[in-house]
Amino acid sequence: MSKFSVPGLLEFHGWTHGRHLGYFHFLIWSSASGCARDCSLSVLHILRKRGALAARTTIEKVGGTMVRIRVLASLLAAIALTALAGAQSKESLVGTWRLVSVTSTTIKGDVNPTAFGQHPAGFATFTPEGRMTLIMCDDGRKPLSVVDRVSAPAEERAQAFATFVAYAGSYTFTGDKVVFHVEAASIQNWVHTDLTRLVTFQKDGVTLRTMTTLKGGVLQAIETNWQRVN
Repeated sequence: MSKFSVPGLLEFHGWTHGRHLGYFHFLIWSSASGCARDCSLSVLHILRKRGALAARTTIEKVGGTMVRIRVLASLLAAIALTALAGAQSKESLVGTWRLVSVTSTTIKGDVNPTAFGQHPAGFATFTPEGRMTLIMCDDGRKPLSVVDRVSAPAEERAQAFATFVAYAGSYTFTGDKVVFHVEAASIQNWVHTDLTRLVTFQKDGVTLRTMTTLKGGVLQAIETNWQRVN
């Protein structure tokens, strides 16, 4: 995690996770306006648009101030090579995956390796035709006291909702990230929106990392680790 600030205006938080060197993820906080701006930046995009000799890119504009990130060309080249090596074809993602673990990382760098409990449950399926379905459940979910999910006590229904995530639709895969075009979801706010995940493959496994999002009132990135079923 790295951080710098422009006195009275901005705080910058950014990290390049060890397994996600192809992307920089940034959160820019404006103390003046009290709001946060979130963006991700592809190293390959910088090289392509700005050239390898003097990489410079505008991250965000807040309160009339431009924040620019300068990266040494040699560092960019090394990161770009890593990103290229990790790029995969769409066929690498096709199939069914079982959820193994969920890790959260806050903008302060606090890491929780059991964000969904020790043994979360879940599956993700990606078809060659570009369709997808994903479901995740917290470890230790309790059954409702009655089978009828509508007449169950409100507290039980709220807990069941808060420990379950599911969505389905189509997807676009570019080798280092996948975009889910959501058509149905347990959280209605996601329907007809795009959810972006950074993708890293391991042997018989894949990691999907969210952009910075609010969970429990805390800004954090969520990393889900999956093992191939077929």
